[in-house]
This record gives sequence, C-alpha cells and structure tokens, in this order.
Amino acid sequence: MELKDLNEARREILEIDDRMAELFEKRMILSARIAEVKKEMGLPVYDPDREKVVLEKAVGGITDNDLKEYCKMLIAKMMELSRSYQNRLIDESL
Repeated sequence: MELKDLNEARREILEIDDRMAELFEKRMILSARIAEVKKEMGLPVYDPDREKVVLEKAVGGITDNDLKEYCKMLIAKMMELSRSYQNRLIDESL
C-alpha cells in the first residue's frame, strides 16, 4: 500500500468515525427515553431476551464470520453502555 492510499484510507475511517459518533449520540438519547419508560413501568434495565434479538438482527447482513463476531462485540458494548447510562439516569431521578 502506498502512502497516498494509506492516507486516503485513514481519511475515510475518520469520516466513518464521525458518522458513528453521531449515531451513537442518537442511540444514547433514545436509551434515555427508554429509561424513562422502564422506570415508569417498573421494568428492569437489563432484558437479556431483547438484547439477544438486537444482536442477531445487527449482524444479520454481515457475511464475513470474523467480522460478524467483531460486530457482535461492538453492539454488545454499546448495549452495555446504554444499560449503564439508563441505570445512572434512573438512579439520579430517585
């Protein structure tokens, strides 16, 4: 790979990271809304059955098995962060 190609690939990754950060923020805002509903309805933050469905759907379109596993790890981490955020919001509102 030439330096020019390396720099172009890095530039594209930075653009992707920017978009991912925007989407992550939107996801966390929605997680906050969900926390409100869970609190009002007395539902637990953690729903393992729901998370299993989310994980399977998230990786459904990925054909490379190695990448599928990495995507599962990424989505699982985001769900972990969402749970942490929801727990914090619920605890702060008590």
